[in-house]
Amino acid sequence: MQDVYELAQWIAQNTNYQPTTTELDAMRQKYASLNPSVSTAPTDPQVLASALLKVLAAV
Repeated sequence: MQDVYELAQWIAQNTNYQPTTTELDAMRQKYASLNPSVSTAPTDPQVLASALLKVLAAV
């Protein structure tokens, strides 16, 4: 979980960074596992990173 958290922080802080498909998949999976009431994760990397950080902060 720490790796996904650090990745989300990096993406949120570095708007030029384009995550790989593997990185996006890892963030989407973590988002879905922590937020099962939402059927889909955001598709934009910046939005996904911010949403994931909010969910992780609430855990």
